Amino acid sequence: MIAPVDPEDLWARSLRAWRIFLVAYLVPVTIVTHWPRLGFEGAGTIDKVVHFVGFGMVAWIAMHARPFGRAWLGFLFGVAWVYIDEITQAIPILGRTFSGYDMIAGWIGVAVAGAIGWLRSRRVERSAARLLDGAMYGSPQRWLQAGFIVVAVIVVVGGVLYAREAMRLDKLSIPAAIHPLVQSGLLGIMLATYLVELHARAQLGAALFPAPVGPRAGRSVVVAVALHLGAILAGIFVSLVAYEGILRALFGVAPAEAHLVDHAGFLVLRSTFVLAGAALAFEALRTVRAYAERRAHPARLALP
Repeated sequence: MIAPVDPEDLWARSLRAWRIFLVAYLVPVTIVTHWPRLGFEGAGTIDKVVHFVGFGMVAWIAMHARPFGRAWLGFLFGVAWVYIDEITQAIPILGRTFSGYDMIAGWIGVAVAGAIGWLRSRRVERSAARLLDGAMYGSPQRWLQAGFIVVAVIVVVGGVLYAREAMRLDKLSIPAAIHPLVQSGLLGIMLATYLVELHARAQLGAALFPAPVGPRAGRSVVVAVALHLGAILAGIFVSLVAYEGILRALFGVAPAEAHLVDHAGFLVLRSTFVLAGAALAFEALRTVRAYAERRAHPARLALP
């Protein structure tokens, strides 16, 4: 039960935790992206995946950290950080180079994170959103739960993906390990966010509302599952079409020889982009359902 706890205190704890997380995340990311002459065989093929997820996470964390009390400023921080990080890699002593394609991959990740964050913010009224965020992120137990889920997904899903990739290449390599790690980590973060939110909503419903928060009367669980699966499949289809358009806009019908490595990197990124697109469609459906529920029951929190 979270009723005895001051909601504003939980909200403040949540902001503090996210701001600490932002600093703790930016330090190693900045070190890795600026480490002199860092490189390994096959790095170019996974570079775009790392930029997409890595800088998308910067925006995601910054939007929750709410610099100056505004989530949209966190999004702009993510946009600016991609440029600052990439442009400073051109400092001669680092032995690295500026890449416009890397920057574009990072900005795509920031855009997807911003879209998902905006959809989630539309699901509840502002006062209820503060309660929900505090319940989700205002205690160490929630962070431990989320961390356990992410690690479990990385170990299980990432292990399977890595084993498959190693068998396909018939050798162990850094790219073969990093790509499954990044993809499974992204999936783990999505799953952890969803499950922790469900838990927090259940606690809020029990503590603040006389009636349990649950599916509307008469709505079949089968129908609800079918709607979510349909949204995910639609998201996959739209993402594939959109991504082909991105590739065509960046490289034309066929990439120039000088851009073959960048093109290969974006091809590798396709599956991760589609995964994020499915998550975006899933969140869009939940937002539409929450809006309809809020109109039908204005005195209650929007349902998951």
